[in-house]
Amino acid sequence: MTGKIDAILSDDVDCFLFGVRTVLRSVAVKNSSYAEFVDIYSSDILDQAGFSREALIFIALLRGGDYDTGLPGCGLTTAANLRTLGFGDTLKRNLNSTLNHFLDEWREMLRKELSMNFSQKLSSPNKQAALNISNSDKLDCLTTQLWNNHLELQTAARSCEIYFVWGSQARYPQKV
Repeated sequence: MTGKIDAILSDDVDCFLFGVRTVLRSVAVKNSSYAEFVDIYSSDILDQAGFSREALIFIALLRGGDYDTGLPGCGLTTAANLRTLGFGDTLKRNLNSTLNHFLDEWREMLRKELSMNFSQKLSSPNKQAALNISNSDKLDCLTTQLWNNHLELQTAARSCEIYFVWGSQARYPQKV
């Protein structure tokens, strides 16, 4: 990121996945003389707690969010515990390699960890979640778009239409 924006005003802290460093969130307070307050969320706190951008993207890929269901059978606790094993860092580091070959190996490592719990980071193996890992083009799209620091609006909009059914090509500029 180039650091040209100080903060984003949003009700959705998913902005951190896209490299935002500070999110301002408006909070309405009932029965108060003040109309509303603003909460400030900083990614520095997340970094200090071990939730880097790579870790957050990895958790979002597994857990899902606004536009994707994630990995069925994989809850937030499992995703957060797996992030400590560096799956997100490995994914980011290898984005510029032969992506399809790398993703096949990465998915297999993730399947093994979920099904066997070699690291003992999970409370128990999660064979169901391991079985749900597919060789999906959606993962390719999400990882590339989330980590691309030179994101082109037309490319992002086209990807959103294909994978998230957001509309038609004629409406791209208004949708993004």
